Amino acid sequence: MSLTKYIKAETMSEKPTYEELEKQIAELQERADKCHSEAIKYRTLFDSFPYGITVSDKNGGIIETNAVAEKLLGVGKEQHEKRMIDGDEWWILRPDGSEMPKEEWAGIIALKENRLVTNCEMGIVKPGNEVVWINVTAAPLPIEGLGVVVTYNDITELKHYEKNLKESEERFRKIYTHMSVGIAQISMDFFIEHANEAYCQMLGYSEKELVGKHLKEITHPEIIKENLEKQAQLASGEIDHYRMDKKFIHKSGNLIHGILDANLVRDSTGRPLYCLGSVLDITERKQVEKALKSSEEKYRSMMESMKNPAYICSSELVIEYMNPQMIDRVGRDATGEPCYKAIYENDKKCSWCVLDNILKGEHIDYELSKTVNDCYYSVTNSPIYNPSGKVSKLTIFHDITRIKTMEAQLRHASKMESIGTIAGGIAHDFNNIIYIITGNAELAMADIPEWNPAYDSLKEIKTAGFRGAAIVRQLLNFSRRTDEELKPVGAVSVIKDALKLIRSTIPTTIEITHNFPDEEIIINADSAQINQVMMNICINAAQAMEENGGTLNVTVDKMQIKCIDHIYPDISPGQWLKITISDSGPGISNDIIERIFDPYFTTKPVGKGSGMGLSVVHGIVKSHHGAIYVDTSPEQGATFNIFFPVVAEKNMPNVTRSEDISFGNGEKILFVDDEASIVDMAVKILKRLGYHVESETNPIKALEKFRSRPYAFDVVLTDMTMPKINGIKLAASLKEINPNIPVILCTGYNSLIDEEKAKSIGIDGYTMKPIVVKEIAKTIRDVLDRKK
Repeated sequence: MSLTKYIKAETMSEKPTYEELEKQIAELQERADKCHSEAIKYRTLFDSFPYGITVSDKNGGIIETNAVAEKLLGVGKEQHEKRMIDGDEWWILRPDGSEMPKEEWAGIIALKENRLVTNCEMGIVKPGNEVVWINVTAAPLPIEGLGVVVTYNDITELKHYEKNLKESEERFRKIYTHMSVGIAQISMDFFIEHANEAYCQMLGYSEKELVGKHLKEITHPEIIKENLEKQAQLASGEIDHYRMDKKFIHKSGNLIHGILDANLVRDSTGRPLYCLGSVLDITERKQVEKALKSSEEKYRSMMESMKNPAYICSSELVIEYMNPQMIDRVGRDATGEPCYKAIYENDKKCSWCVLDNILKGEHIDYELSKTVNDCYYSVTNSPIYNPSGKVSKLTIFHDITRIKTMEAQLRHASKMESIGTIAGGIAHDFNNIIYIITGNAELAMADIPEWNPAYDSLKEIKTAGFRGAAIVRQLLNFSRRTDEELKPVGAVSVIKDALKLIRSTIPTTIEITHNFPDEEIIINADSAQINQVMMNICINAAQAMEENGGTLNVTVDKMQIKCIDHIYPDISPGQWLKITISDSGPGISNDIIERIFDPYFTTKPVGKGSGMGLSVVHGIVKSHHGAIYVDTSPEQGATFNIFFPVVAEKNMPNVTRSEDISFGNGEKILFVDDEASIVDMAVKILKRLGYHVESETNPIKALEKFRSRPYAFDVVLTDMTMPKINGIKLAASLKEINPNIPVILCTGYNSLIDEEKAKSIGIDGYTMKPIVVKEIAKTIRDVLDRKK
């Protein structure tokens, strides 16, 4: 409304004079100027107020904001004043970081409930997801058309400070609680107010038990007076800190040693509040010091009584001390002499000398081999710190000759096991080849009369095949995976029979002497293999004495082992058969002694030996759970000591075999082997024995065939080692389909199975390759008869 119109409106009842009108205009102009000035003042105050201000109408629409509000909320004035105080554009957070529902917003509460809302803390998520924390006050406006005024100040920095302070307090609380040094807060009148975990553990109390205790209750009587005097000086402010070695009394009554650092804590005005004491537990250190002192007192007696040779030398390598054992080893007391000359017989410092490392405080160990007394030593070198500050070297010799010997035996056993694994694999392939040769030879012999010249040739082929099978058995014996059955046998009788054969084999220039017990000694063994052990060792001995003649002695005895002996480390306590075979030959040199059991190792000329003799002996002995040792010296002959465990059983069963071939009665056989040549040959043999045969070279197809006709077969013969599925798994699958089907397992070699294991898992028959016609015929007939 213009000023002229306003004047007219004010004076419509009467017409003012010119002077009155001029006066009214002046008054009104003055009032307008005053209002304008006030408006500018309040606007300036509104805009420059340090808090953000938002004013809404009665419906909650924002009609006015100041610059601080725009900055805090991140929304421009024009955009801001288009919003509602409860608009969805706002993203408000609670103090804990969760989203704040609208009904908790201060402005909405003030508007709806028409009341003042103060100290409402909330977070505003600005564009860009920046969070500004504000403290809000909202009040209803008693002006018509207006709603509420909301003021808010930025407390983001305060929130960060509070967060950091809280984290700092938590961090220091954890440090205080968990630090390894004991800390206690002591009141000005010497009572415990707080204690951390280390302090409690040191004294054996819980914090609850410690709080309220007087210092004298945990202090050793010897130190109470000194401790309380210093504590009183601290409490009075006379001193701010003191340190002392303090003796505490543990809850159990034991003495605890600690280094106490006590500090006075004051408030901002300097008034003493409490004492803070930190204690480093040195009980263990005190105990170590005591033990060290005792150890130092016993040092010489300990060195004197030490069973290991030891000496001490200076940094100049001059011997300062030798214990009696070292004196015995060297042959004199070499104190004052250079260690390299007296101990190691060198003219200058040893190339392996570790003195420089010892002077640096290091501990050095090394091994010394074949020294002056022909022993192996583990040598330990350690620094000794003298009171003068000089460092000496303590050297102790530990005799490890026995350990080295056992390590060599272990390496040899590991090597033999690896070679044995290879031999076992070769044996499997040989058996398949020999099976094909001997089987086809038997088929051919059955097809021609004995007067035919080819019959003898086939017979020789068959004989050669079985000789090859014997070599396979030797390989299996060597690999310690023989499937030969061990049974109680009279070892003395077997050895006597072997010597009869040996006597007719070796030259008469070699005398054989023997010493046998009167009683028979029973062991679990394969007689043929024990015979082979005797033959191989005795023939080797005879060949060693062949040029000049000599004596071969065999002694058999029963030996009671009471405990494990380092001479015979593989022999456990119990009764053992001991076979001693000695000769008067040239002996075995040290550089080859560790290789004599290696396969194909020989010192004989070409044609004189294959190098398999002793390796086979080793395999047989190990497969019989025995042990073999060699004692030899150059030009002193060689002695083999062989041990086998003695058994109490004396019932040695006699096994009789029928020479007649067992024929079939038209029964149907399923034959499975992955070798096609073996399948063809086996089918021919089985058909001639009177059986109907179906065959498969694929065990998966054989299983499918059986599944389609589970009751069409009377017995299944399967190889053990086949691709995709082995004989054991095939047998299990067949019996799942038809539990009553008999299964015979044929194998040349496999580490997973032997006859005993086969029986334990339900295999009905077991036979080793190469298969002899009579044997397989009897096995099949026995299995079928048992089925009936």
